[in-house]
Amino acid sequence: MNAEALKVEVRKHIKAPPEAVFRAWVTPTSVKQWVSSPDAPARKAAIERKVGGRFSFECDYRGGVWVLDGRIREYDPPRRLAFTWVTTDVPAEHESVVAVDFVPKDGGTDVIVTQTGFPTEGKRQENADGWSMLLANIAPLLASQRTLRAVARKTIHAPVEAVWRAWTTPEMMRRFMSDGSAAERFEADVRPGGTFVIDMAYGGGSYHHEGEYLEVDPPRRLKFTWWSEWSPRDLNPTVTIDFIANGDSTEIVLVHEGQLDEPTRADHQAGWQGMLDNIETMAGSLSAR
Repeated sequence: MNAEALKVEVRKHIKAPPEAVFRAWVTPTSVKQWVSSPDAPARKAAIERKVGGRFSFECDYRGGVWVLDGRIREYDPPRRLAFTWVTTDVPAEHESVVAVDFVPKDGGTDVIVTQTGFPTEGKRQENADGWSMLLANIAPLLASQRTLRAVARKTIHAPVEAVWRAWTTPEMMRRFMSDGSAAERFEADVRPGGTFVIDMAYGGGSYHHEGEYLEVDPPRRLKFTWWSEWSPRDLNPTVTIDFIANGDSTEIVLVHEGQLDEPTRADHQAGWQGMLDNIETMAGSLSAR
């Protein structure tokens, strides 16, 4: 049988932009979700996002462990990804190659998976069925990211006007969003349509955040977009903060919607809660102003 006959091509239209779909292919936590099936749950994934980098994952299967251990041959986000396919049941001497094209269409993405180099027709058909199942897993995964939300709450012993001022005065925002020394750049134009930029250094790296104010309703509500490496624009991430007056105290309820995955949601929730705790330590100075 010729090489062309031993080729798989599977297509799937996904209602998400190419950037989001590509990211689902190269983020380990996302890959673990869509490669899992009831009879083969994924246990780990490792992806080095560069040409020559590792593309691998492991699944529990039939009482053992099924392993893919490939290397990335093409890395062109968000258009194309290609990697070698060396598995437990298809060893290196029968290495095949998977190429994935992400084509924007009708407001979504056509995902085209092509795999070549099968040792037998049986393996070709097995992988064709497998890719159809895996592509069907990606669409609900991307939909769930848009509904993942981080929620943080805190009662601050300061009047609502003072707590509002802490969220809308750049110098006070700097105090509770970082330890001061970590903020490299901090700018905020607090009005509908205004923008903010926050660059912070920690853990040996520099991290950029930016967004636009969507609602500014003093002293009751702030709503803004929140864009960063962990809150990509295509997820339409927003942060809504409600300030609820209760005598001389204020309850803050913060909701961050549009999370990349569950670990990112948990990290954001812990981060926002830490910021609210920082505001509590400022309560005395807030009330004095």
